[in-house]
Formats: sequence, C-alpha cells, structure tokens
Amino acid sequence: MWHAACLCATAAWSVLPAARAAQDEEKPNILFILVDDMGWQDTSVPFRFDANGQPVASPGNGIFKTPGMEKLAERGMRFTQAYTPSVCSPSRTAIMTGLNPSRTHITNWTDPGQPKDTSMHGIKTMNPPAWRIQGLTAKDPSMAKMFKGAGYRTIFVGKAHFGPTPNKAAQPEALGFDVNVGGCGAGQPGSYLGKDNYAEKAFREQKKMGPRDVPDLEKYHGSDTFLTDALNTEMTREIKKSVGMKKPFFAYFGHYAVHGPLMMDPQFAATYPKLNGALKKYATLISGMDKSILSLLDTLEKEGVAENTLIVFASDNGGTAPKPQPCQPLRGMKGTPYEGGIRTPLIIAWAKPNPDNPLQKKYAIKPGSTCDRVVALQDMFATFGSMVKGKVPAKLDSQDISGLLTAEGKCDRPQTYFVNFPHEHQDAYYVLLRDGDWKVIYHYHTKAWELYNLKDDIGEQKNLADAEPKKLAEMARKLVAEHKRHDAQFPIDAQTKKPAQFVMPGAAVSRKG
Repeated sequence: MWHAACLCATAAWSVLPAARAAQDEEKPNILFILVDDMGWQDTSVPFRFDANGQPVASPGNGIFKTPGMEKLAERGMRFTQAYTPSVCSPSRTAIMTGLNPSRTHITNWTDPGQPKDTSMHGIKTMNPPAWRIQGLTAKDPSMAKMFKGAGYRTIFVGKAHFGPTPNKAAQPEALGFDVNVGGCGAGQPGSYLGKDNYAEKAFREQKKMGPRDVPDLEKYHGSDTFLTDALNTEMTREIKKSVGMKKPFFAYFGHYAVHGPLMMDPQFAATYPKLNGALKKYATLISGMDKSILSLLDTLEKEGVAENTLIVFASDNGGTAPKPQPCQPLRGMKGTPYEGGIRTPLIIAWAKPNPDNPLQKKYAIKPGSTCDRVVALQDMFATFGSMVKGKVPAKLDSQDISGLLTAEGKCDRPQTYFVNFPHEHQDAYYVLLRDGDWKVIYHYHTKAWELYNLKDDIGEQKNLADAEPKKLAEMARKLVAEHKRHDAQFPIDAQTKKPAQFVMPGAAVSRKG
C-alpha cells in the first residue's frame, strides 16, 4: 500500500516533455459514479489508515462486499478526507455548479413534486429561512455545459434531484446533458422492481406517474430487471454510442441505490447469509451498485477506451446503514454535522492503468495510492475543467485538485470545508467548519459550540470546547467569517421572526458533545 499525506508524490512515473506536448491534443473520457446514501466505510475497501499507512478495519469493511470498488482502489487513488454536504440536493447541486450550497441557498433536499419547504419542524424555537426550494435555475453554472463547450458528448443516467420535476431548469436536459435516462426531481425511486414499473404502488394502480416514479425505463416495465441493472444497461448503451461517434464523453451515473425504500436485490441474497431484515436489503443494494462498476470496467475495456477513461466514484452524503452507529468509526450519519454525515468514499482511477499512455503520463495516478488532503465533491467542476480544458466560470467555490493526480502531486487547495444547514433533519440547525485537523460546530437553536481535533479523535467523542477556549475562539471567528464569505443564511428565530445570530464562545448558554 502506497500512502502519503499528499503531496501524493509519484516520482516513479516520470512525465516526458514530448509526451506532455502530444497530450495537449487529447482529452480523457470522464465517468462520474455517484452512489446515494452510502457511508464512508460501507465497503470492503478501507478508507482509514494509521500513521504507518496501514489500513484500519472498520465494521463496515467486514460486512459489505464490493469487489468493484476494490478494483478501482487497486487502480487508483483513495481520498481519505473527502467532503460533501450532509443531504442529497445540496450535494448534487454543489457538484453540478461548483458552488457551496451555502452560497446558492439550496441547503436542504428538494421536494420531487413541487417547490416547497422540506424541513422538519420538531424544534419550535427555530424555523428555516427562505431557502431556494425550486433548486437549480437557468442562471446557475453547469458542469455539463462546461463539458459540452469542450466538445464532449454528455450523458446522464439515474438520479438527478437538482430540483422538483416541474422546474424544467433543474432537469438534466436543461443543464446541458445530451442524454437523460431516469433523471428527474425524485430523491428516491418509487420501487427498485421492474415488475412494479419502478413506481409507487398508489400511482401504479391509478396508472399515473408519481413524483418518485423513475422515468424513461418503460422497456423494463413488468420484467424482473432490478433498477440498478436497468440503469447500468442504459449507461452501457450510451457509452458504446459515444465510442461509435468517436467523441469524448462525460457520463454521470447517479445511482438511486442505496437510498430507501430498502428492497432486496435477489442476485445478492446469498452473498449475505448471516444478515437479515433491513441490513440485508441494504447490503444487497450495495453489492448491486458495485456489480455495475465491474460491468462498466468490462465495457470500457471491450470498447478500447479504458486507458483513456477516468473514473470518479463517490457517495452524495453520509450513510444510512440500518444498524447501530451506522457510520462507525465516524459519529453521526446522513443529515448530521458529524463526520458520518459529511465524509464520502472518494476514489479516482484510470479504468485501465498504463504508465505509457499519453493521458496517464500527465495525470499519473499511482495504482493503490491514497491521499489524506481535505477535498470536496464541489471541487470536481474546476478539476474536470482543468483536465479537459473547459471554460470554468470565475468565482466558484470549486478548487482544482487535478495537481494531486499528477506525478508532482502538488495542490494548494485550502484545507477547509464549510457546511451551513439552517434546517432540521437527523440533526438540526447547525453550521460547521473543518480547518486543518480542527473542526468546530455551532448549533443555532441551542447556541452551543463543539470543538474536535479530528487527527486525534476521528469519532468526535471528546468535545474540547471547554478544554481549549483559545482554539475554540479562533475557530469560531473563522466559522463566522466563512459564514459571511459564503453569504450563508441564518435560520429564523420563531419568537422574534428575525434571523438567528451567533452567540460567541464565552457567552454561550450551553455546551453539546
């Protein structure tokens, strides 16, 4: 196992000047695979390592079987500290626009059927602000449009969830995709079963299209084809079509798995003989998703484009595995401010490593490597733009991390990540900042601060807010500055009807931890 704190140096893969000049005329295919609600360690691929670079096993590594992810990890680079917002639409719109959701104000998941507030309202002292319930608009930057401008054929298959379906500006076609199969406003499928027409029972019986029914898959209706397989077949078809057109492609594969409703993928029931109930269903969804990785790797190889295709794999937010402490060793889960809600299993790999390939001479990703740098999924916009020579809009939050994929392994991305969640979900009304080894969380409704050193305490078990008052004050000031810089919204105080304000450390009424 090759491991570093990234610099990510790979001197053994030297870059020849002549090869680099030739590469200027070539562009990689990009296959972006985004899983839904998969936890950081819901895989047989470990993403945690000790000081000596040795993997540290987590419970999920021993439960879930993901040979496809294992192949990607063997061929590419694992990012151990990759971040994303804690719920669906904010994550997906951040990827597509290169803007932090705190800036776009798409800070919660959007309703599939109509623009409306989706926040929970169990806490009576706070209300969400007037956030952008309609999702993306025509004025927002679009990664797909950037790829089109760079001469790419753009393919979208699977879950979109960029805004309610009636908002046409938030649908893949309007965002610049040449092809859209299955993408709409739905955040989860009506069903994973072809015999259900991938639709909710109530709407299926009424012969109506429900807001969560997966579109464009009529050819599979009434069949035994599981949703993941249907989508994989469609993606395979479109990749082959792009190869036949001799055009570079950007393929965005948004899995509906492993989001609920949890349903058994029968192909993998025997894979987990010791599991039962909801966890077994969840595990089979993981394996079905993973099977598609192996299938696509095979397709790229057979089509003769594997060496020129870069695969980026990640989950949209924290995990939801139906077990105690779902994201061990991380605290929390989807919807929370803790690492289990915002850390994602990111892998970047060439589909078929070959150090003599001209493209790979420039982006010399060492097989089996890891990178400990703080990065974010919103960085994909600037990174892809740099790699394909696309036109990247100014003033994005997205940072170009393509330098981490080169032989030099250099990247000056700030080691920070900011999340603002002025809503109620699994947790409520919080804002956080990761800065180096430190992380600070503020809860608007309780006025409580939390402070953690993630290098020493990855599980966020020891709140240092009282023990480290100077560091807390420093981190609190930085968080307030980031809040202002992102033009982030405050939740609304239910009593005063005005935006909540920060109560700085020393004046806070409570501590949480």
